[in-house]
Amino acid sequence: MSKNDLKLSFLYTGTLIGAGFASGSEIAVYFLKTGGCFLIPLIFSCCIIILFGTLAVKTSFKTWIFQYSGFMDEIMGKKASDIICFFTGVFFFVLFTAMISAFGSLCQSLGLMSNKMARILFIFMCVPVLINGPKGIIKANGILVPLLVVGIIISSVSVLKNTSLNLPDLMLNNVSAGFIKGAEFAFYNMVSCVPVLIECAGKLKEGTKPFSGCILTGLIVFLIGALMSCALVLSQNALNEPLPMLLVTKNISNTVYYIYIFSFVLSVYTTAASNGFCAMEWVLNKKFSVLKLVFFLAASYFVSSVSFAVFVEKFYVVFSLIGLAEFIAVVLKNLKF
Repeated sequence: MSKNDLKLSFLYTGTLIGAGFASGSEIAVYFLKTGGCFLIPLIFSCCIIILFGTLAVKTSFKTWIFQYSGFMDEIMGKKASDIICFFTGVFFFVLFTAMISAFGSLCQSLGLMSNKMARILFIFMCVPVLINGPKGIIKANGILVPLLVVGIIISSVSVLKNTSLNLPDLMLNNVSAGFIKGAEFAFYNMVSCVPVLIECAGKLKEGTKPFSGCILTGLIVFLIGALMSCALVLSQNALNEPLPMLLVTKNISNTVYYIYIFSFVLSVYTTAASNGFCAMEWVLNKKFSVLKLVFFLAASYFVSSVSFAVFVEKFYVVFSLIGLAEFIAVVLKNLKF
């Protein structure tokens, strides 16, 4: 596995593992509330993530297109591309504001500062990466993603060591619901991941094998998804919380609690950086100006006042169909090569 394969994997993983996943909210909604074994939706979603990511990057490499709008023109045609790009632009913006909302909720729950002040602070923290674009995003993910993954693993394993898992919780049932929820999770996440992969692919083309980087991402998502699912199964009262893992780790020890918080903040930041850049490109229409940037950041602040739980359970699922349409288009394009 080359250095660029690792960079691709960390970029992909950092975009996937945002506040919804790292907090346990998405895990509760998509993996644990299906009435069956969480392994079914988790495995199915990881398979889609691996295949979709590999095909998207391969298509970008083969066509030498490293701009999302051009990529969509290539695989879907100009008219369909314009419609999809509009809705994905909205999605980038929603995701960016969701990460701001998550950071504000966390800081308020910890008593560190008010929700409003935390959201303002986080926006300023994102500015350097947003301005540096793909290069800054790749670098930030390369440094922060390994740290957040290790932190989540340590936190989840610590929960499992202090409790005992009942085998009936892992029984296979309600298989069809599991596949549906797994697909929903994968496809709405890919709406945000594909643009980030395409915009950054040009910086990673040399010596990169897309499948190697994407399968590593799939394995990482499966590992931490399985560990967090087991931890949350043991704490059923946490499943309806906005930040379930926060409650679960708090009951273990202060050390585990703060390791988890550190990992969660990193996951929020890496996802915000990736999707914030794509959102900024959409809002600014690729024509940078300080005035437009200020408008974008101000709008992000006001929209982020919406509860983080609303983003996870209401807004995200709407975009699953767009992800499915992109997946079909990418598959058909690769069949023509």
